[in-house]
Amino acid sequence: LPISKDDEITEKIEFTPIRCPYCKSSDCLGSAKETIIKYHEDIIIVPEKIVKQYTITKHWCSNCKEYIRSDKAPPKIERIGPNVMAYALYARYRLRLPFNKIKQSLADLHNFQISEGEIANQLEKAGELFGQDYEAIKELIRISDKVYCDETGWRIRGKNFWIWVFVTKKEIRYVIEDTRGGGVPREALGKNEDRVLISDFYAAYKNIPGKNQYCWVHLLRDSKLTESKFHNDLKEVYGQLKKELAKDVKKRNYKRLDRLLEEIQNKQYNDKNTERVRQLQKRISRNREQLLECLKHTDVLPENNTAERALRNNVVMRKIFGCSRSI
Repeated sequence: LPISKDDEITEKIEFTPIRCPYCKSSDCLGSAKETIIKYHEDIIIVPEKIVKQYTITKHWCSNCKEYIRSDKAPPKIERIGPNVMAYALYARYRLRLPFNKIKQSLADLHNFQISEGEIANQLEKAGELFGQDYEAIKELIRISDKVYCDETGWRIRGKNFWIWVFVTKKEIRYVIEDTRGGGVPREALGKNEDRVLISDFYAAYKNIPGKNQYCWVHLLRDSKLTESKFHNDLKEVYGQLKKELAKDVKKRNYKRLDRLLEEIQNKQYNDKNTERVRQLQKRISRNREQLLECLKHTDVLPENNTAERALRNNVVMRKIFGCSRSI
C-alpha cells in the first residue's frame, strides 16, 4: 500500500511504554531503540441526508397592486438535490449499477428514499444539464483529424439496437440507434474530408468523407483461425509496420510495406483452410491502401482498440443489467 502523505493524516496515536510489562518497573526503561510507523486508513460513513426547508412568503404591494415574494427565492425547488444526481450518474456509469441497486445503496448509505423512476428522471435531467457540452463534443468530433469508430449490439425493451462510439483524443460520443446502417456514422461524423477514420472492416465507414485506416488486429485475429503460414507472414509484416510507425512520417517506407503486403496477397498457401486464406487475401487486395494509411499520418494507430476500449464499459453494463428499458 502507498504511504500516506503528512497532510492526509487526520489523527496521530503514539504507543510508548511507561513500564516494563515483565518486571512492572518504570525506572529501568532506556531511550527508544526502534520506531515503527504504521498507517490505518478508513472511511466515514454518514447514514443521513440533508433536508432543507424553504419558507416563501407572499405579500401584497399596495403601490403595484400585486402579490410579491422575495427575488432571492429559487424559481423552482426540486425535492432531489444535485448531489443525488451526481451520485446517480456515478453509480450508473462508473459502478455500472442497475436502478434497483442505486436505490438500495442510497437507502443503505444515506437513509435517502428514492424510486427507480426518480433515478431515471435524474439521469434524464443530467442529459439536459450537460446538453451544451454534448453539442460541443458532437462538433469537435466532426472536425477532428482522426476518429476511432466501432459499434456493438444493444437491446431496448427486448428489441435489437446498436450502440455506436466515436472517439478522438479528448472526446467520446455514444449513439444508440435501431439501425446498423451507414446513416448513423454519416450524421455523427459530418462532411470533414481532412481526417482519418480508424475502424474494423465494416462497410458503413467506407463511404464517409475522409481517409480510412482499417484494423490490423481484426485481420490478424481472422488469419490466426486459418492455422496457416499466412498468419505468420502477416504478423511479420505487422511487426515491420510498427517499426515504421516509430519513425518520423517523412522517413517511413510506405512502398516497402505495400510491396510486402502485395507479396502476401499473391502468395500460394496450400497448408490449411485454403479457401479462408484466399478470402483474406482478397480482403487485403481490396484494402491494401486502407491497411497502410497510418503511415502517412502522425499518431494514427493501425488498429481500433481505442474505440473497443471505449465500448467496453457499455458491454459490461449490458451484461449486468441487460441494456435499456426505454429510448
